[in-house]
Parts: sequence; structure tokens; C-alpha cells
Amino acid sequence: FYAGSKERARQLLGLKQDWFIVLRADRNTERKDWGATFEAFAWFAKDKPEARLYAHTVWEGEHLGWVIPDLIEMFGLNERVINTRGFDNMRKTTPVEVFNLIMNAADVFLSTTKGEGWGLNIHHARACGVPVIAPDNSSIPEVLGNGGELIRTARTFVEPNGVVNALCDIDHAVELLNKLYASPELREKYRKDSILWAQKMKWDLIVPEFDRIIKEAIVKFRFQGYTEIKRWEWVQVE
Repeated sequence: FYAGSKERARQLLGLKQDWFIVLRADRNTERKDWGATFEAFAWFAKDKPEARLYAHTVWEGEHLGWVIPDLIEMFGLNERVINTRGFDNMRKTTPVEVFNLIMNAADVFLSTTKGEGWGLNIHHARACGVPVIAPDNSSIPEVLGNGGELIRTARTFVEPNGVVNALCDIDHAVELLNKLYASPELREKYRKDSILWAQKMKWDLIVPEFDRIIKEAIVKFRFQGYTEIKRWEWVQVE
């Protein structure tokens, strides 16, 4: 993923140049909390006829996900939501080149996820220089860095599997959308900061760090009867 011309991306995708596009690109599962995304956008867009929500996801949810047409009707967003036709997350039917255009066409990237292990699409947005608004939970503050705004947590809760997840503050999400909408200068600052940051996130730089951290953890917390890792296999002590 890389930054390109927003005007060119919109021209190729058939999107109007005067739209203010809020993009959410994510799987449609319960944990991603698409309901919160639609609610926040609906409040933000009520006095902005040029605002559009680009929902790059499947229309029918997976793993207890959301039925997007129902959310559109619930929040009165007919003609305000864009979707990638024929997209199937599991089969990855959108070519990377097209996905890169979708990212570059956005003014802001919004996530209301309850938690992430990494947050790959936030990283993609940053690589494209798109300002990000995302929850202040899990790994997201580290991934987002100085590339956008963090949404306050309304409350945390424990899932049946013991994982602690979080619900974002919808009012604060709306406030941050309005903040970036009103300030092209701030969006430009986040664009430049994100592109510089993304240049550091390359495999030849990251993999040695992963290797170092994992090996240090093994030394510190090694399992009884096992010793150091070699060629990604456990070597048992005789």
C-alpha cells in the first residue's frame, strides 16, 4: 500500500470529488462493531450532505456480524453509503491495486473495533497517508502513533473466552470526525506523519525485531524440559 492522488483514485473509482468520504475497511464480524461505525457516521453526517461512508466489507455479516442494509435503514443513510461491489473478505476478491485506490480515495479512515491484535487496515490507511480515527484500546495506540486520533473507551467488558474488549465512546468519535472535517491542515499533518512512519514498517526491518523479542521471551519464560529455539523448532533437553 502506498500514498497516491486522491483525485485520481476517485476518478478511477467513479466517486465524486466534492464528497467527504469516511472509509471503514474491515471484516464484518461482531468484534469489529460496525453498528458503532454507522451510528457515529450518522450523527456526524446529519448536517453534511456531502458526507459519505465507504463500507468496504461484506454486506451480510460473518461470525455474528452485521447486516449492512439493516444498518443503513436503521440510521437513515440511504444514498449515503458506498460499498465495493462483489467484495468477499474470505475470498479476497478485491485486487490489492483496487484496494489501494479505495484507501487513497478517503478523507478519513474510521474504526470502532472492540479490539485488535494488530489492526492491519489501520496500518494500510497510514501507508496511504489517510488520517485515522480509531479506538484507544488493545494494540491500536501503538499502530496509530501520530497518524490520527484515538477514541475514548466508554467501557470494557470480558468476552466468554476471557478476552477483555472495549466499546468506544460514540459521542467522542463524532467529535473527532468533526475535528478532522473542519481542519484540512490537521489532515495534511497526519498524512505526512503517516507516510514517514509507514516507510519504517518494512519486513527487512521488522522481522529481526520479532526474532529478537521472541528469543528473549523464550529465554525468560522457557518451558520446563525445553531450551532455546533453533530453526523455529523446539529442541528438547535430553
